[in-house]
Parts: sequence; C-alpha cells; structure tokens
Amino acid sequence: MKTVFVSYSHDDSDFVDRLILDLRISEIPATYDKWLLNVGDSIIEKIAQAVTTADGVIAVLSPNSVQSNWVKKEFALAMTGEIERQGIKLFPAMIGDCTVPAVLSDKLYADFRKSYYDGLRSLVKTLCPGFYESQQFIQREKIGRELEHLRDLLTGHNLAAIRAWFSSHRHVLSYRVMSEVIPTVAVGADAVDFVGIASNSAGHHLSLIMLGSPTWNGQNPDELFRESERLEGLLRWCREHEQDVRRTLAIRIKNRDEATEIAPVEPLFPSRFDKFKLPLKFKAKLLYGRRAEYGPTETDLRQTIHEKSNQGIEIMSYDRILDLARFWTTRNT
Repeated sequence: MKTVFVSYSHDDSDFVDRLILDLRISEIPATYDKWLLNVGDSIIEKIAQAVTTADGVIAVLSPNSVQSNWVKKEFALAMTGEIERQGIKLFPAMIGDCTVPAVLSDKLYADFRKSYYDGLRSLVKTLCPGFYESQQFIQREKIGRELEHLRDLLTGHNLAAIRAWFSSHRHVLSYRVMSEVIPTVAVGADAVDFVGIASNSAGHHLSLIMLGSPTWNGQNPDELFRESERLEGLLRWCREHEQDVRRTLAIRIKNRDEATEIAPVEPLFPSRFDKFKLPLKFKAKLLYGRRAEYGPTETDLRQTIHEKSNQGIEIMSYDRILDLARFWTTRNT
C-alpha cells in the first residue's frame, strides 16, 4: 500500500496525532491534512486530491466526526473512489460511541474504544500484515500497555503503587542515558526513591530521584518547598559523605565493572590511588504533578527551586517521564 489518508475531526486531533505517528512507525505511509496543506493552498482541492489518489482512507469515527459536514464529504469522496475504480479502500476506526454513517454501515471497523492498542493492532494487521507479525510491534504494544497502566495510576493518590510500578520499570526513569537505576537507596538517616547512574570520562553522574504527588496542582506551594528542601538536605549529605555513597552504590550496582570504578578496592598507596578515582557529581529530580496543572505560578515555583538549589534540583512533571519513555520506545523498537 502506497499511501493512506486519515480523515478526522479536528476535535480529535490528539488521538489522530498519536495514530499517525504509530502507523508510520508500523511501516504504513499515513498522512493527514496537517502535513498536506501550505499557506495559500485551496483546502478543498488539496484534500479532495489526497482522498481520491490515496490507496486507502482511514475514517476516524467519533461523536465529533459524524457531525462534521467536512468529514462527511471526505467519506463520500473516498466511497465514490472505492466504487468507481475499486482502488481506494475505506477503513473505519471507531474511537467513541456514535452512529455509524450509512456509507460505512456495512464495514467492519477497528475498535479503539476499549483499548487503543487493540484498535491499532486491527488496522496494522489489515494494512501491513508483515509488520503485525514482527517482534518490533509486539514489543511496542507491550510497552504501550505498561505505560497506559502508569497513566492510570497517576490519576490517583496511591504513591506506593506508583513507586512499585517504577521499581518494576526502572528503564523508564533512565532516559536511555543512565546505565542503571537503583531503587530505595539509604542516604544518611533518610532514603531516596531511586538513584540513577550515568558514567563517562568526566566522572559518575548521580541523579537522586524522588516521587512526589502526581495530582499536585500548585495550590499548596509549601508542600513543594518542603520536598525540595528535603532533597537539598539529601544532596548535601551525599556530597559530605562521598565515600559512604560510593560503598553503598557499589554494593547495589549490577554491573561489576562499574561498581569497581565507583568504589575500587584501595591499593597499598592510597595517595596514588586518589588520582585515578573519578569524581561523583550529584543532582536531583523531583517528579511532581501533571503538565496540564502547570500554569505560570507553578512554572515560577519550579524555576525558583531550580535557581535556589544552584541548578541542583529539577522539578519534572510525570507527563515528561511518559513523553520520554514513549519517545525512546518509538525510536528504539
């Protein structure tokens, strides 16, 4: 199949943006109006040409699209092409409960209502059967379901369940730059949820990662300041007790070579040994709230904490973690 045009209502843009990306990653050459139209183009002519010359048209069905006169015209154009030259094929995709247009009533649709990946799998199976069989898609589907589970957890207040999820999926916190993420590390009389390790010739870069409220909306800034002050204290302790940190990490790290680099067995002449020991560099990340809840006040709070800690503490939304995980998933699977 050469080209697939996606017909949809702009009220469903968030869904379609994601669908287009996943289809193209699945080796299906999908496109839509956002990629076709330039300033000065005749919208009617450009879309009509795209629909009538495509090998297939995915008709996104939702309460929004079935009420859109423009989308109805696109469906009719595609249906005419299917009948007249038997070249275009129309593939309905149901994303919300709605009345199916008469021109599509006899067609089986991909159903996204209960599960995004069930619907996507149906489309991919039809449009590109070879890719459906590949391990690449199966792995992406598995990771996608896991991220959906995290997304569901983040709508509640069960921080213990969220912490347990991250403990089982530590790679999500690594951002593909950390060699290892270690859960629940003792720091003096306290503990940090995770410690991420990234090593290079300049030293070992340690990120203390703490999980905060996923539903924080900025109404209680004192809560955020208390958590950031706690993190500042943990960072200060780590810098003042570097040898203890090295020993603790060396015991927990899975990679034996990296453990030896961080906390090597001291030779008979410690003064010589110190010259070859790479420094530890500490920073901290506090996961807090969702991007949708961040306004100017919340952004200012985050910036104030970042500057007050001398760029040592970064406040990140949980959405940012999901975005990074999704980006690396689509890029590396």
